[in-house]
Amino acid sequence: MRNKYIIIRKTWYNHTMIRIGLKLAFRDHYDNTVATGVLKYARKKMDWEINGEGHWFNNKATGLDALIARIETEEEKERYEKLNIPVIDIAGAISSDKFSTVRNDDWDTGVKCGIYLYKLRPKDYAMALVSNTSWARERMIGFCSGAVLNSERLNTFSRPLDWWQMLYNEATQELENWLLSLKQGTALFCCNDLCAMKISVACRKLKIHIPSDLMILGVDNEEILCTLAKPTISSMQLQLETIGYTAAKVVDEILMGKEEASKIIYRIPPLNVIERQSTSMIDDESSMVLLATSLIKMNLSSAFSVTELVERLPCSRRTLEIKFRAEKGISLHDYIIEEKLNKANQMLLTTAYSIKVISSECGFGSLQRFHSAFLKRYKVTPAKYRVQNRIREIKI
Repeated sequence: MRNKYIIIRKTWYNHTMIRIGLKLAFRDHYDNTVATGVLKYARKKMDWEINGEGHWFNNKATGLDALIARIETEEEKERYEKLNIPVIDIAGAISSDKFSTVRNDDWDTGVKCGIYLYKLRPKDYAMALVSNTSWARERMIGFCSGAVLNSERLNTFSRPLDWWQMLYNEATQELENWLLSLKQGTALFCCNDLCAMKISVACRKLKIHIPSDLMILGVDNEEILCTLAKPTISSMQLQLETIGYTAAKVVDEILMGKEEASKIIYRIPPLNVIERQSTSMIDDESSMVLLATSLIKMNLSSAFSVTELVERLPCSRRTLEIKFRAEKGISLHDYIIEEKLNKANQMLLTTAYSIKVISSECGFGSLQRFHSAFLKRYKVTPAKYRVQNRIREIKI
């Protein structure tokens, strides 16, 4: 059956353009970075015209051939369902069988955040959520899986998005009471950086020390927000530009008849945690371990060994090994391999470098050693991992 959305294309010099709507508020890092990805793809299409509302655009978003939108309310959903054009949702907050969806893999985001916090060996776990959103719930379910938690026992605090957006609103008594009820040494997973920032403000007022009393991890890695906080906030980095680029690619495929509208969902995996002060445990006893981890991360591109590491530190190998295992729960050698594999993982998902180049950049010494270490950890070869995880596609 012919796709009803196929556009009869004429060359750009005849002034017949395909009008692609971009319905974003441009109020945060998410919108701006997704838009960057859309525009990168659009630059390849000489017959595309990007339309939107706001001071960056000259045209109103009317008379469109397709729409890329951040759909977050039932009212928006109903309005866009009536347009009778291909609509690509990049939020995943409201479900509709009339839209295609390109969004972050929220379950995987929660899993990776859970694994990260689990390794910090907290005394307890808690989570702050945006209420009535499917993406926040998916992150919670994934988080419980990654941290090996029973979701029914997870201590949570949930409020609507507009409540979290009022960062410095003083009407936060319920939040403050909840924070004071948490066990000292709790790891708090915030479903986005906005929640993390508001909680950071409340903790300063309550004199709750971060990270010794409460470790905080956000999502989105909104750099200005995360570094504005005191202390700075650790956050999971998402592939927002890839979301925008893929959304534009899906639009193109639908208009060319390669895909049926509303029949495809893309879930883009997150990258990794950008560690800042809110989860970095620093004290006199762990200063040697901290220095060791810093040196390891600075030398991931070389064949950096435990022997070379010890030569740069004012302590014996045995002393460092004991302190490191007590602090991190892992041997120095295994930690070095783990960090190299983390770097390789990120390069596989975000670059087009060959496996051989990635192996060299991650300091494995030989391609065989890289394959062996990667296969042992991920149960799959680097090449297959790249294919399976760069974009998770679900056809329905």
